[in-house]
Amino acid sequence: MDDIGTVHCVFDNGRTLGVIPGVDDFHIVSEDSEQTEYEEMNISM
Repeated sequence: MDDIGTVHCVFDNGRTLGVIPGVDDFHIVSEDSEQTEYEEMNISM
């Protein structure tokens, strides 16, 4: 989090994103639920 309240996320692929709580919509995906989403879409990892 920086001095103006932006939460900076770093993704597995190296990309980053600044998210502003209360302004941007976001949710946290746990590793367990991420695997379930792939299984529901029939995608193997």
